[in-house]
Amino acid sequence: MFAQLWKGHETVELRRAKWVIHTVTPRERLTQIAVRYAVKTKQILDWNELETPTLETRQKLRIKTRRIPPPRRRLLHISRAEETWGSIAAMYRVSTRDLHAYNWKVRRLQPGTTLVIWMDPGRAWTVFRFSPSHATPHPISVPMGGTSVGRPNRGRLVDGVQIPKSTLYERREPRILWGSSYAVRHLVDSIARFRAVSGYDGAIILKSMSREHGRRFPPHRSHQSGRDIDIQLPLLPGARNTAVPEPDEVDWEATWALVAALEASHAIDLIFLDISVQRRLYEAARGLGATHDGLRPMMQWPREPNKAPALVRHGKGHLHHIHVRFGCAQAETRCRSKSRYRSATKRSKSPSG
Repeated sequence: MFAQLWKGHETVELRRAKWVIHTVTPRERLTQIAVRYAVKTKQILDWNELETPTLETRQKLRIKTRRIPPPRRRLLHISRAEETWGSIAAMYRVSTRDLHAYNWKVRRLQPGTTLVIWMDPGRAWTVFRFSPSHATPHPISVPMGGTSVGRPNRGRLVDGVQIPKSTLYERREPRILWGSSYAVRHLVDSIARFRAVSGYDGAIILKSMSREHGRRFPPHRSHQSGRDIDIQLPLLPGARNTAVPEPDEVDWEATWALVAALEASHAIDLIFLDISVQRRLYEAARGLGATHDGLRPMMQWPREPNKAPALVRHGKGHLHHIHVRFGCAQAETRCRSKSRYRSATKRSKSPSG
């Protein structure tokens, strides 16, 4: 049933831009509409002489675009005994907040309850569109000998290595993409694994890691010992704002697939992401098959910050990128790491845990 909802509903790309009329559906936001048509929010405001981005249901908008997505669909869903608000939202790729809002009169979800859902059949599928590749990703050569010394916020690099060139990712500023051999090797291997398993072919942009010799790196408080890397959040096809994307412009499913690939390396201590957008990552993970219990050790949301040793933790201001921190290699005797997540994971896997 789930796959059939999207069958035959594809976005049409035109050779020349044309004017179209878009009718606003319940709880549809201007940023969502801009992504759907691959235009900027400011353009929509200008074309329609709007002063604010506030929209009303059934409002008509003039848009000039080369991208024609299928219209959003109003569906009815009859809930079953084993279903929850979260599982139904994940099935239709809508947020739980929107699902509750569509059905604000429903106080308690019970078997047989009829729910209204506004689904976007044109929403892009960028990961797991095909069967995962079983081919071993081509290894990227990373020099040995780069050593992390001290802590992320008070440390340095000895014989640091630069993240090598690759078609798998974009190096925003190579001069600040130095790290320990351990961190760089696991970073590039994780991205290669992410590409092979998910089939994602969008841009992965690496921003800041460390300077060649580490040490203080304003305005960052950390990034001193070659184990911290900022990775810009992947964007949905059609998103036009590449520097500081809005949450509606982020490809959260691709972000989750990347986080899962990094976690599978067993080499990272934690990932910082602002708690205010972790709900988006959580719902994307649920939509890709993750369970609520399985996500408990992975991210803090919906719990309060600093309450549990989750992998994805709150980092104030980390709204447009994930901050990934790698651990210390066994041979890095002067490297200092304090990861409650890794310690908890080891305890849970031990016979006594």
